[in-house]
Amino acid sequence: MKRKNEQTIGEVIGEMIKAYGLEKRLKQAEIGQVWNQLLGPSVAKSTQRVTLSNGIVTVYLDSGLVKHELNMMRSRLVAALNEAMGSQVVKDVILR
Repeated sequence: MKRKNEQTIGEVIGEMIKAYGLEKRLKQAEIGQVWNQLLGPSVAKSTQRVTLSNGIVTVYLDSGLVKHELNMMRSRLVAALNEAMGSQVVKDVILR
């Protein structure tokens, strides 16, 4: 049973993240890991870098074939990334 002034460590960390305005930075750091987990090791091997800025995920790939296949499923990628991130963070995916 929790007392009024008791909090879990997760609650304290969540409050600190909000207090210091780090939600955006945390999402930016998390996107690369989410991308690799979501698309698996074969796409992860072709991925050089993943960035998130203003709702746009930019993915740098070294394979034209992978880029072409992912480009055909961009809208599904946006939905899957948002679901994996737990909020509507991603507006679009740009493949380079």
